[in-house]
Amino acid sequence: MAVKVTINTINIDKLKTLNEDVLRKYILLPLLVHIEVQNIIDMHGSSEKGIDIYFETCDAFGHRRRFGVQIKNKDIVCTSQPNKANIITIINQIKMAFSRRIKFGTSDKGNDGVHIDGFYIITSGKVSKEAADWIFENRNTYSYIQIVDGGELMEIIKNKDELKRRNSSGLIFSSIKSQTGADKNE
Repeated sequence: MAVKVTINTINIDKLKTLNEDVLRKYILLPLLVHIEVQNIIDMHGSSEKGIDIYFETCDAFGHRRRFGVQIKNKDIVCTSQPNKANIITIINQIKMAFSRRIKFGTSDKGNDGVHIDGFYIITSGKVSKEAADWIFENRNTYSYIQIVDGGELMEIIKNKDELKRRNSSGLIFSSIKSQTGADKNE
């Protein structure tokens, strides 16, 4: 069965019903391609180590910045109960993401790979104030952590054309790579 959801047709009610796989493949990856970030890698899977999507962009001064994204389709709450969106799981994913090296063929850091500069937690649900406080307390260890909940994600999608970026060097990569480098555009 074909998925009939795109960044051009999604609404908040439909967004809340998507599973993580559909949210990643049909909403977030196309959104990142649309706003023209570079070196997008779909890393979701058993060896993701906290990062579902990796991408690069340039800061205001043209320096390359690397980001990891963890995707959730549930409300993120401050509990230790075993579910995929509890605070303990999120904190562990942040730690794993910042500790690993990402190997990417065109990376300017060589074959050893690179560490991420920042981390996004994106959920189609809500984030409790307590959970957000716990996550942001990790800024003492990790300098850049952002949370995007379902409402903010819908606003980003609605304003995607305004967010579109142009890399000043003209290097725009719109294909999505898997960890093995295989093209994932269908």
